[in-house]
Parts: sequence; structure tokens; C-alpha cells
Amino acid sequence: MRYRQSVHIDGNSLDDLFRLPCVYGIRKDSKADFVIHLFGDTHNGNVKWGDCDTAEIGDWLCEDYEGRWHCLKDEEYKKTAICEN
Repeated sequence: MRYRQSVHIDGNSLDDLFRLPCVYGIRKDSKADFVIHLFGDTHNGNVKWGDCDTAEIGDWLCEDYEGRWHCLKDEEYKKTAICEN
């Protein structure tokens, strides 16, 4: 699938993730890993309105050309994604 933009969650630029419309929170879990909470708004095709999805370090957040966001595991991204940025 072709994406307008893709953001790799590497754990180093967590502040930049807050600027994405699909992210509504980031928390640190008991193992000191970060979990990124994705909100199901009109720009997120993964979940319904009001539901929550999560992403982790190593995942990709990708925006398609219709403004919907997708969370892909690294392996899935490398196999299927074509990104313009």
C-alpha cells in the first residue's frame, strides 16, 4: 500500500509522536518500555470512534492518501509499504 508519510517509532523522538493526530497518549509500562495509545478518530482506520489501539517501539504509523492512519509492525511495513517521504 502507498502511504503519504510513515513515522517509525524508535523511542528517541516521542515528543514528535504527540503531534500526530492519531496519537492521544504515551505511557511507560512496568518494563520501562513505551506504549503509544492511538485514538479511533476520523483519521484512524484501525479502530472505531472512541476505541483505543496501541503501538509499541519498533512499529510504524503510516498515513494513507485519504488521511487515515495505520499501525504496522516492522515486518509488515517492510513487506507491504511504499512511502513517498
